[in-house]
Amino acid sequence: MQEQADLPANRVLRENDSHNKALRISNIASVVFAVAGLVIRALFSPATWIVLLLIYVLFSRTPIAKQINYFKLRLADLPAEEARTIADAGWSKDFYDRDKERIRKLINRDPEWAVKVWLYMIQPSVEDLRRSSLVEIDQWSNAQAGNLRAFKAVFMEEGYVWLENGTLKFKQAIADETAQQLFQDAAVLAEYGAIEDMSFPFRLQKYAQSYKDEIGQKGMLVD
Repeated sequence: MQEQADLPANRVLRENDSHNKALRISNIASVVFAVAGLVIRALFSPATWIVLLLIYVLFSRTPIAKQINYFKLRLADLPAEEARTIADAGWSKDFYDRDKERIRKLINRDPEWAVKVWLYMIQPSVEDLRRSSLVEIDQWSNAQAGNLRAFKAVFMEEGYVWLENGTLKFKQAIADETAQQLFQDAAVLAEYGAIEDMSFPFRLQKYAQSYKDEIGQKGMLVD
């Protein structure tokens, strides 16, 4: 009889426990959703993006003016690589577009000469070689870095260079094997921003100087 009398009370206790558990779960869910809402609002807050932008600019080795120009170009829907090329070189978008078309005409007319023109335009000076290792693109001058990336971009568009599983592949662009290797090294530097072979800048300067007179006679880019 005592066991039967206890049944209603036990049922009430169980119901109270279930209600309390549901209440606790509801409270936890409310807190989680509230925190998530704050995080989402913070992420989409203009102030948050301004702070993140300032942090990026301050801790980047790239000068502030270049960074500001880069973000302006990205806001104008330019691809990241084009925006970086234009910003680093200090060019305008119009100049970059005209330069690429001149490069394209040169490649289509004479790919071997286009390779030699590229190598000649990006060659470091003796002073550059003394001052820096030049194994990172940030160590090159603005004009050299711009020409490195611009030529590489057009050679890729014309099918002489392409990415395969994250690795650059090349088509033979020039019969001279020394020039072909320098062509490939220059493309690697332009694509990845650095090159492991520290002899590259020295080999480039030596080779480019070997046809200096020919450059003077034939000229470089197509008008």
